[in-house]
Amino acid sequence: MYSWNFGTWNNLSFSNRLYFIQGVEAVGEVEAIVLSILTSPQLHWMVRASNLHVGASEQDYYTVISKGFRQAIKVFLCIIVAWISSLSSPSAFLPPV
Repeated sequence: MYSWNFGTWNNLSFSNRLYFIQGVEAVGEVEAIVLSILTSPQLHWMVRASNLHVGASEQDYYTVISKGFRQAIKVFLCIIVAWISSLSSPSAFLPPV
């Protein structure tokens, strides 16, 4: 995947955009993808996903990020529950005598 400055891309005429995409694809086994404004983490994730031949859209990025966030929240809640239960019976976490 090739990264292009969005401001520069907007200044190109339609025909120049087309020539640019055709030029990139003429290299062979290269696909030019026009993306919207992205953050660096989004762009890096999309390049990696594209190289791994998995979905590399902005929607795919948000799906993966939200899934990871939900998993992190579940782990956090398990830690909190374990901590609260240790308050009610602290001997459960003490080594046997």
